[in-house]
Amino acid sequence: GRLGRGKIQCPDCFNDQLKNAACAANLTLLGDADRNLFDANYRSYSCKRCQNHLTLRTIHVKNRSFLCEYCDDSHLDFPSNMYLLRITNPELAWIKLGYAKDVPSRIKGYGLLDECSVKILKVYHFDTGRNAKRKELSIHAMYKNEFGLNPQKMKKFHKLNGFTECYDINAEQLLVAKFEN
Repeated sequence: GRLGRGKIQCPDCFNDQLKNAACAANLTLLGDADRNLFDANYRSYSCKRCQNHLTLRTIHVKNRSFLCEYCDDSHLDFPSNMYLLRITNPELAWIKLGYAKDVPSRIKGYGLLDECSVKILKVYHFDTGRNAKRKELSIHAMYKNEFGLNPQKMKKFHKLNGFTECYDINAEQLLVAKFEN
C-alpha cells in the first residue's frame, strides 16, 4: 500500500533512526508508547541524566525540542516579570495582566491589530517564572469575575494569543494599586 504513495521505509532502518535521534538528544529509546493514550508518532524514552521515563513525539526528539519534566529547567525556573499593560484601539481600551521573561517580545506575540497601541503601566520582577505565575494567578482570582473581559470578544484584537487575562479599563487604578502593594 505504501508503494503507490512513495512511502517505502525499512522498519529496521526507521528504528535505527529513532535510536540515533534519541542518543543525540541524551535519551534511550525504550519502545512504542502506550497506544491507548498516544498515537504512532510517540515513543517511550528514558532520560540518560535522571533515568526517568518520558513519552515524547519522535519529531520533538529528532529536533531536540522537548524538556525532561524531571531534570530540565523550564521558563518557570528562570527570572521573569509580571506586567500590566494598557492597550488602546479605536474601538476599545483594556488592561492586560500577564507574566513573561521578555515583556516586549510577549507583546509582539499577541498579534495585536495594527491600530492597537500599548503602554506598559507596571513591571514587577520575580526571581522565577513560577513565582511570577503564582502572583499573577492570585490577582486573576481576585478580579477576573468582576472586571475580566470575554476572551472570545478579545480574540478580535489579539490575533495570536493573550486574549485571556484582559480586564475592563475601569479596573486600571485597582490593578495598578495592587501592583504597587
